[in-house]
Amino acid sequence: MKSNEIDRLREKIDQLDRSIVDLISQRTAVAEEIGQIKKRQDLPIFRPDRHGAVYDRVADSVPEAMASGIRYIYREIMSLGMAVEGDLVFLCPDALSGAAARFAFGSSVEIALADAPGILRRVSADRNAFGFVPAGEADAVFESLLDGDVLCYGEVVLRPDHRRYIILSTWNCPRSGRDKTSVAASGDLKALISCIEDAGREVLRVETFHSQKHQGPCAFLDFPGHREDPDCAVILENIKSRSDYFHFLGSYPAAAEL
Repeated sequence: MKSNEIDRLREKIDQLDRSIVDLISQRTAVAEEIGQIKKRQDLPIFRPDRHGAVYDRVADSVPEAMASGIRYIYREIMSLGMAVEGDLVFLCPDALSGAAARFAFGSSVEIALADAPGILRRVSADRNAFGFVPAGEADAVFESLLDGDVLCYGEVVLRPDHRRYIILSTWNCPRSGRDKTSVAASGDLKALISCIEDAGREVLRVETFHSQKHQGPCAFLDFPGHREDPDCAVILENIKSRSDYFHFLGSYPAAAEL
């Protein structure tokens, strides 16, 4: 290819770059308008269902070989949008979790470190604060506040080690169509599991633990569906009726790997 042909194509790339930057600026301005509306109407800045839907849509719009790269690019574009929508912060228990949150939500959002009690206090008091904790530590966090108002709001799974993180919030996440529900309950474990399986749902996780708060054995149970699904609502009522203790931990979008 002659140098003048390369120069012509590079000029075309430069024009496309200017168009891309202009469109990103326009998108960010629209996100800022959305943030003002959310503030007036007391709506969450961060919606994991919307976040996942955007990723899926843009990845599906390009050849498979480009999907991972487009997701990475849009991670930063959406990070810009979240940053201008409002003063949100993701609270993490350690530097490794902070790095994972940065990878998941981009370089424009605020990431802060706090211990488990600090995360719970801030999330409970500030609706623009979201906890971001490794799945095992999320169980410990919820054990310390089983009767509180903090919920599972979303989850993130990071490749290549499939490390799972839970997003904590006082918001209830709307249905996304690919949801899961988490509860804590005590009682006959076999009977609790049958409440899920008898309704034709798969038990995604069962983890037993000794509750210091309730002085006895408890279990974390995950199953597909959202609390607003009619059959899921029946499952929740059945588990509650068969439990000595019951606490709803949240319905939220099942994670796509990033």
